[in-house]
Amino acid sequence: MSLLANNTVKYLTTICIICFAGCKSTALDNNLDTQILASGSKIEFNWQDTHPFAKDYASQQIVLVAEYVEVSLDGATKPVRQVISRSNNRLTEINKKIFTLPSSMPSRVNTPNICLYLQMNRQAIPIRAANNADTARFSYPAWQTLVAGNTNQQIISQNLKVAERNLTTAEENIDRALAQQNQAIDDFNEQLSQDNTAQSPIIYDAKDCQHINVNTKKLIQPRDIIAPNKRQSTAFNICAARAYNSVKYARQISSKKIPAVKLLPFSIKFNQQNLSKVIANFDKNRLEQFKVFHQTYEHFLKNIAQSYTPELGSKNDILPISEYNFQLQSQAYSALISKNALTQEQINIVNEVYSNELEEFKSCVIEGQNQLKTKFEAWEIRKKAYPNRIKARKSFLKEKCDNLFSQNKQQLQILKRQETAADKELTALKQQFQQSNNTIALSDSNLILNGKTCQIQ
Repeated sequence: MSLLANNTVKYLTTICIICFAGCKSTALDNNLDTQILASGSKIEFNWQDTHPFAKDYASQQIVLVAEYVEVSLDGATKPVRQVISRSNNRLTEINKKIFTLPSSMPSRVNTPNICLYLQMNRQAIPIRAANNADTARFSYPAWQTLVAGNTNQQIISQNLKVAERNLTTAEENIDRALAQQNQAIDDFNEQLSQDNTAQSPIIYDAKDCQHINVNTKKLIQPRDIIAPNKRQSTAFNICAARAYNSVKYARQISSKKIPAVKLLPFSIKFNQQNLSKVIANFDKNRLEQFKVFHQTYEHFLKNIAQSYTPELGSKNDILPISEYNFQLQSQAYSALISKNALTQEQINIVNEVYSNELEEFKSCVIEGQNQLKTKFEAWEIRKKAYPNRIKARKSFLKEKCDNLFSQNKQQLQILKRQETAADKELTALKQQFQQSNNTIALSDSNLILNGKTCQIQ
């Protein structure tokens, strides 16, 4: 037995005891000396002075409770019990309390009936004799039909607003995607215009991707790509230029104490008698190195120095020497420019400095040839690979162009399906809203509801 049924039985028992103790003239009628009247959206609760609880009804707060089964948007159902109205008058002298019925319920009604009952002190007020199973619940058919329709229409109206927003969002998403696609196409066209290998018309749509081409003009050989038969002479010139910089920038090198080759490029200024004594101490290999350097250096000064740009490094590069040799360099230089004859110790020092500088020159030439060889071999590989690079570049640009349109196409298809679904949902809700238009009007004539029993189905 439910709490409502328990409370009603207790209430009826109390009423019966009171009536049994009184005289016959105070016996309650079949409606227990109460009357439930419905008029439009008002429920009127009346009672007789003879009712055992007449004073309580007059003084206590009485509420109108509704019971029904609600259904959610996903189809789930659950029973609901809620207070829908409180008495809005205290006309105790006329034994009457009036309740205003709402025009809709907070949630969608799933059952044919909305059962109503009056409640005081958390107990249902009986309005009919216990002949029937339920003594408190009653129904107001016209109102429940109206309120169910209004509630349904209100929910559909709310759903309509959501559907309208969804459609607007879907349309905005499409507009945004189209704008992004146009921007991506503009960016790609900009890339093509700045790519000196690309030759293509302006891209407007996917079919234009097939017309992308790549510039196949002949590769321009860089000036540091030297044929094998000229590699050695080029390396000599590069190293001669670095030795020449020791003369050209002699003041800066001296002031900053930079360890650089000094004796070799200044040999022409030395005391030739002293220089001859030094050369006389060279072995055959060292002498050959000395001759090669001077031949190279003189040729460079006479024919190249004024307008030369080296194939490796920069114009300001020098030939470095070791820190140890740098310490001996000033002594050797002073000895060679002196008018006095060289001592054996000076000859040994000069010989050591010259040997070191000649080795630096030799190393420079060997390293220069190796670098030139590496550059030449890399150039040959690049030339052989150039046709394939052109083909790969063309393929890359076409693929990028195709992907640009295919990805955007897929995205737009998804967004348009979402737009179609949102539009379809909105159309269906509009039809539901029109069909749910409630034209029922509640009658203002009084309708006694005591006998309108109610049960939730």
